[in-house]
Amino acid sequence: MSIKLRMLAYIAAFTLFMLLLVWVFQVLLLGRFYESTKLSELNSAADEISANIENEEKLNELSVKYATEYQMYVRVFKIESGISEQIVSSQIFGSFYIRAANNTELSRLYEKALGTGTYYEPRIIRENYTQSSESQTDDEARKEMICVRIIENEEYDYVLMLDIIYTPLGATVTTLMKQFSWICLVLLGGAVILAAAMSKWVSQPIVKMNEEAKKLGRGDFDVSFPRDGYLETRELADTLNFAAGELAKTENLRRELISNLSHDLRTPLTMITGYSEVMRDIPGENTPENVQ
Repeated sequence: MSIKLRMLAYIAAFTLFMLLLVWVFQVLLLGRFYESTKLSELNSAADEISANIENEEKLNELSVKYATEYQMYVRVFKIESGISEQIVSSQIFGSFYIRAANNTELSRLYEKALGTGTYYEPRIIRENYTQSSESQTDDEARKEMICVRIIENEEYDYVLMLDIIYTPLGATVTTLMKQFSWICLVLLGGAVILAAAMSKWVSQPIVKMNEEAKKLGRGDFDVSFPRDGYLETRELADTLNFAAGELAKTENLRRELISNLSHDLRTPLTMITGYSEVMRDIPGENTPENVQ
């Protein structure tokens, strides 16, 4: 695989991984994170109200604060000698369960909390004016979480009831999916362009060095490898330039050696040739002594 294709594959794989990560956290797990945030708000409100349960002024202030900021319904009862008295009720509109609950339903929630001190009850509010309740899914319906906490006191007990509603996220998720589709197209297109630009920048000095190396292989030692690109290619170019210089020196030494050897061998061979011609051409010279 060429550098261009490999780099394109790496950048595309990284882009797909990042898109998958964004999709998991921003789309797939959006509802869970949202519910976790609302539950955290519910617990935070329950803790602060419980800590100020005997301060009537502070209690009313907190009731208004959480009802306004978190869209939460707050009810607080004081139970003394088996008789309950409501001391706080949020002035916020909405279809909250504990707002419309009768005494029997409130007693059921109180009994549920007696064993553990704090009781959570999730509920689904099926309200949709565009379709019937039977065809409405849980994701399209509103959800609410009820928290009932009992705060014990030496003289009497307090019962704190909180009700928070989760807004349906179906439309939000649909919008995010549309945005995610466009983000995928833009990022993948950008990844292709970036990979092409980077691969060209990375491969160009290697291509030039490859062309010079071919000349070197054909015996042309008068080559110069370009010192372009990044640090590694510059170091490689320096190494190849040094190798080319050493090869040129070796070739020159080889030629000088052959030339010297040829000259040293030519002189005795010339003398031998001369004696042989004399022995051939002049009568009486072809004697055993001359042959020896």
